[in-house]
Amino acid sequence: MSSIFLKQLAIDHLLSKQTKKTGLRFVFNEEENANKKEITEFASPSFNSIANGYHLNRSIFDFELLLECKKRGVTVLCPAEMKDVNFNNSNCVLKVSQKGITSTLEATWFIDASGKFRFIKNKFNWVDEKITLNTGVISTHYTHLSPNSYREREDTSYWKKNAIGPKSYSTTHFLKSSSWWWLIKLDEHTTSVGVVYDKNKIKFSDTELYFNQSISNDKHLSEITKNAKRSKLIHVDSLPHVCTKMHQDNIAVIGDAGAFIDPLFSPGLDLISHQNEYLVSLILNYFKKGKKDAAAWRKYEKEFVKTYLDRAHVYTRLYNFMHSYDLFSNATQLLFFGYQSFTVLPLKYFPKSIKNPLRFHKIDGWFVKMILRRYERIAIRRKNEKRKSTSLKQPVSYSTVRIPNGFYYFIKPIQLMLLWMFNYIKIEATEFLYLIKK
Repeated sequence: MSSIFLKQLAIDHLLSKQTKKTGLRFVFNEEENANKKEITEFASPSFNSIANGYHLNRSIFDFELLLECKKRGVTVLCPAEMKDVNFNNSNCVLKVSQKGITSTLEATWFIDASGKFRFIKNKFNWVDEKITLNTGVISTHYTHLSPNSYREREDTSYWKKNAIGPKSYSTTHFLKSSSWWWLIKLDEHTTSVGVVYDKNKIKFSDTELYFNQSISNDKHLSEITKNAKRSKLIHVDSLPHVCTKMHQDNIAVIGDAGAFIDPLFSPGLDLISHQNEYLVSLILNYFKKGKKDAAAWRKYEKEFVKTYLDRAHVYTRLYNFMHSYDLFSNATQLLFFGYQSFTVLPLKYFPKSIKNPLRFHKIDGWFVKMILRRYERIAIRRKNEKRKSTSLKQPVSYSTVRIPNGFYYFIKPIQLMLLWMFNYIKIEATEFLYLIKK
């Protein structure tokens, strides 16, 4: 989704300098101490298509993007400091300092893309929605990680035959109880490593100690990171947030300045892509008509707040069974079916549909929430009975997600739905047989 959006901006020459993302991998080890070598994996290789993504080295990409903006006529003040800003109903006045010289700028619109800094939200004391998702994140960069069995496995013929690149350049997730770790290879030398954890279940006072002990207690992570050099830890204590407001007068927020949920499925610029296109259309309409279409802006705000809240609910549930290979994989198959069928696939023939975010409606929302609650109940029962996943005989399974050509384009949503349904029935059948035997 994000890569399609960036390519629509015609900045392929910038993307070509970044590392290609070859897919997603979800690695499971349901043993308590994660010391056994027997692991299971749910993988989604990236096939050659319009949706091939990248692992962005943000320090390089953001700088080059600023230069590209300047080439296209955008006035860029960098480095600069905003000393003051005053708003009224029709414009804003900014006082900006550059090299010790303060200038006054006037603008009709003010769009806040300040990310986690959340300038507008804090200035106007906008309130965040109350959400049940309660996670934090710790991240760092390693250089020269040790080669390991997760980069390539003997049973990866499907990946090697179909993916655009080796597994070592995929986003690798290590799924644990109430937390998950990522490995993202940014280039030949540098790898991003981090953990997102459920604060309701995992508590600690010393970030450095928790991070180091978690790695040392895991045979695979400790093996991967041994003898590697690590940068300073970055700890964001509270990760998700959804603002109740997305605009006011001639002010709007975009991206993390308004809301962020979770990086589990590598959303990148996903919702920002939708938001950007929606905002552009609203602002162009303003300049065309000379006034703000209040009803259209209310609809925009309602849709995106609802979209973020829907995702927050899904992620809250996922953290309760993400350690389980079959439950989490099956839930992911269901989510991939919806996301691919109603967001990504349509972009092949209807590129303007990028404006519309995917959100739940009454029936599908009820169905997904019911299924997620069912996974939770199964996970709780298994924990009480000290049982593991039911499909551990299959070491690697695949999502089969892709954007096919020709007739198969229309068949793909049906295939994804049937794949989820088959594996869900298998889970329920296994649980039923266990209860009978018991």
